[in-house]
Amino acid sequence: MSRVLGLIPARSGSKSIPKKNIKLFSGKPLLAWSIIEAKKSSILTDIVVSTDDPQIAQIALQYGASAPFIRPKSLATDTSLRNDVVLHALSCLDPFDYVMLLQPTSPFRTSQHIDDSYQQMMSHSMASCVSVKTQTPSPHWIFSGKPDLSQRVLTSFPASTNRQSNSSFYVLNGAIYIANTALFYDSSCLDPFVSHSPFLYLMDKLDSQDIDDEIDWAISEFLFSNRP
Repeated sequence: MSRVLGLIPARSGSKSIPKKNIKLFSGKPLLAWSIIEAKKSSILTDIVVSTDDPQIAQIALQYGASAPFIRPKSLATDTSLRNDVVLHALSCLDPFDYVMLLQPTSPFRTSQHIDDSYQQMMSHSMASCVSVKTQTPSPHWIFSGKPDLSQRVLTSFPASTNRQSNSSFYVLNGAIYIANTALFYDSSCLDPFVSHSPFLYLMDKLDSQDIDDEIDWAISEFLFSNRP
C-alpha cells in the first residue's frame, strides 16, 4: 500500500491577516480544521505541519498532527516557493510514495475530498492531481487592460454564442495538490503538481472557498457557520 504524506504548510508571516493560520475561525485555529479533516482520512499515512513558528507547531500537536521539524525562515517568506517547502519536508522525513499538500486556508475541504481526490487520481493512473473549481466568469468574458487604456478580451469566441454554450473552464482552488514524490526529484519536471497533465478534481463553489484576506475571512466564516 502506498505511503501518502499529508503536508500542511503553515508559516507565521501572513501580511493580509496577521497570524492567519492560528487565528480563531469558527471557534478553532484556522489550521485546526485542516488537521481535523486530514485525521479522518483513510488514505493518509502521516499528517505533518511544516512551519517556521514553534507556537504553530504546538497547536498542530494539540490537534493531532506532527511537527517534527521547524522550517527555515528562508522557506517561510512571501516569495518562498511551494515546491521548495515540499522538498524540505521530504528531506526531513522517511520516504513517502505520494505527498498531498493541504493548505490551511481551505477550511471547507473535508476528509471525503481528501480521499476521493486521491482515489480518483489512482483510478485514472495519473501521477498528480489538483483540485479545481469552475471558472466564473468564463475567460470569454474577461478583459485585460493595457497602459495605453486599450482593452482586449482574453479568449475570443463567436459573437453569436451565449454564456451557456461556452466551453467549461477550470481554475485551481488551492485546496488539494497531490503528486508522486518521484516527480520532485525529476529535473525535467518544472512543477510536480501540474507539469504532467494532472487529474483535475472538481469541487463545488462552497467547498472551494479560500481565505486570502479579511473579506474572504468574513464571508468564509459566515458560510462555514451556516453550511447545511
